[in-house]
Amino acid sequence: MGDIREFKPKRPGCSCSADGSGVEGCYHHDPKRLSDRKRNASRAAKGKANRRVALLWDEVRDVITKVEFGNLEPPQGNTMLRGYNTLIALDRLAVERSELEIAQRRLELDEQERLELIGRLEALEDTIGARSKETRWHA
Repeated sequence: MGDIREFKPKRPGCSCSADGSGVEGCYHHDPKRLSDRKRNASRAAKGKANRRVALLWDEVRDVITKVEFGNLEPPQGNTMLRGYNTLIALDRLAVERSELEIAQRRLELDEQERLELIGRLEALEDTIGARSKETRWHA
């Protein structure tokens, strides 16, 4: 491995090389922003799906009203409701898929961080090994 000075310097309190302006570290690792990150993560990819589901539910209510007032035959209403239920289920699956993709990306980032740490440890071991050889010969 190369010399330890080849690695990018890290910001204080941060374990990654992401660009950030925080004094304590980047946005992703600043302990003061933990609640912000949790809140933002819980909202991720849900807003758009929630709007679509809300629109579908409005259409479902409309179908029910039409059936109740006789503007739509019950078999037609039943078929339409099954279609809407399918669309709602597909939206839920899309949200779940997005959440899985986010989790997969987090795992990939964790793996990258582990590989970087292994590289840094190997470089430190090489440096320590070289120094210990130097001190043996000079003793």
